[in-house]
Amino acid sequence: MALDDLALDAPNSLLSQCTAAREMSWGNDNLDGWGYVYVDDDGQHHYRSAAAFNEDVRGQSGLREVWPRRFLLHIRQKTPGSATAPVNTAPFSDPGGYFFSHNGYVTGFRDGVREQLLAKVSPERTAGIEGDTDSELLFAMVLDRLYSGAAAPDAIRILADVADRYGGRYNTVLMHPNGFVATRWNNSLYLSTDRGALASSEPIGDHGWRSVPDHSMVVVSHSGVRQEQL
Repeated sequence: MALDDLALDAPNSLLSQCTAAREMSWGNDNLDGWGYVYVDDDGQHHYRSAAAFNEDVRGQSGLREVWPRRFLLHIRQKTPGSATAPVNTAPFSDPGGYFFSHNGYVTGFRDGVREQLLAKVSPERTAGIEGDTDSELLFAMVLDRLYSGAAAPDAIRILADVADRYGGRYNTVLMHPNGFVATRWNNSLYLSTDRGALASSEPIGDHGWRSVPDHSMVVVSHSGVRQEQL
């Protein structure tokens, strides 16, 4: 599937969701930055910008005529108190080939929860945190579990522990060299398997999308697609 179709041309493309998202419960715009990563025959391509997607025409041009094997696209509505900056914009990355995005927030992050979560992160992973977002810190927690030997679906279950203790919203995508895991927790999430496996907070096209149940995750790998409780 061409990235410009999903991002720019589809009936409910990411470009449309910048200013007219249909299923957000706290507004309808995502104008605080955007980014992508995709993998094709030429390797890995990663871009992050603090500009709104609908205004970044030069950045959009990087999506034209691209037919990737794997990809992750993200448009951002920032958590209040977080800076609008590329380092705070998903997809967040790790040299091991892991990429992460998060739609939502950790309740109380600016009121002491950040410090409580940081205390659970290894010094190595803490040193790699560049920005001030709850999303990047969640990624660090997931990475600690991945590098301890956990499979991607097991590593991402740490988000359910955070959600149970602190509350919040946790729609995330963890892309890895063999597929991806997408979670739904107090947000909307949809899945399409018509042309490969696609997960999105909202249906991008008019047909072929089904809602993923809340508090669950979609696991996509070389062995297929499955759904599990989170």
